[in-house]
Amino acid sequence: MKSSTKQQRGILVGPGKISTKYVQACQAIDEVKIVGVVSRNYERARYYAKEMNIQYSGVSLEEVAKKSDATMVIVCTPNGAHREVIMKAVAQGLHVLCEKPLEISYVAQEEILTTCRDSGVKLTVSFLYRFLPHMQEIRQLIQQGSFGIILSIDARLAVWRDSDYYSQSSWHGTEVMDGGGAFIQQGSHIVDMANWLAGGYHKVDCARRYTMVHPIPVEDHGYATVRYESGAVGMLECSTISRGMNVQEISITGTRGSARVSLTGILEWSVESTPPPKINDKCITKDFLFQELLKNFSKAIDQNLDPFITSDSAVQTGNLIFEIYRVAGPSVHHINKVK
Repeated sequence: MKSSTKQQRGILVGPGKISTKYVQACQAIDEVKIVGVVSRNYERARYYAKEMNIQYSGVSLEEVAKKSDATMVIVCTPNGAHREVIMKAVAQGLHVLCEKPLEISYVAQEEILTTCRDSGVKLTVSFLYRFLPHMQEIRQLIQQGSFGIILSIDARLAVWRDSDYYSQSSWHGTEVMDGGGAFIQQGSHIVDMANWLAGGYHKVDCARRYTMVHPIPVEDHGYATVRYESGAVGMLECSTISRGMNVQEISITGTRGSARVSLTGILEWSVESTPPPKINDKCITKDFLFQELLKNFSKAIDQNLDPFITSDSAVQTGNLIFEIYRVAGPSVHHINKVK
């Protein structure tokens, strides 16, 4: 069925690994077409465009935007380079879909937010797990009181990254471009989900960052205790030292029940008079989530609406991570040895 939303013409900035997900998603929907690709390396841009059947390529966003008649950009550069690209996009009047996180500092995020608002440019950030139907239903149940008063929302990410992940990239695991380690990079989705379900954070009570395994200057393991605006508290754990694991889960405790859920299903559920959400296997795939993100942003541009992932809420998740880093201080090198 053809979409009634006007098709947006997108430029991909930063043809790395994650960018291919956007290309594939756009190929599966009518709402967005990738018409250009921009990279700092001309040959890299040209090769990627040819490989992905994209018409225009180059090193200048301004030139590619004019040639392609683009209406939006998809920013897939390293975290610390997002601001630079977004400012150039806004100057061209292009709407912005940015990979998470929006940026790596309070100042950069606020400058982006203010500039986009003042220019009338739409801005969203790829915290795409908010499009999971069971998470949306759980948030609705929290808001309507099915869990009673929320006492705690805990979130955990425990995954493994091998040494090649860091050694083969000039920016992964760095303060200057990644902005930090497990909290801001691998864990930002689960931190966003906890913050979104809780209705926003109030304060970070305590936090610790550890470099346990990988030879990097930032954390590969860490904890934080958060107080949320609702009065709930929560523990956040983000780790890339867990060999053979891929845990991303959230525990919700209220006065009328509790639940433990993952990004792909319901692990435990005990909520008074409330059955657990049903899981549609098609709707928990990355392909589905990228498509929903792009379709929603296209609609927001076409109908002059706020995107589902508003820039304000995305900035707040970034600020929560920055506050965790401020409270924790530098990462403590506990072992710093790859075996």
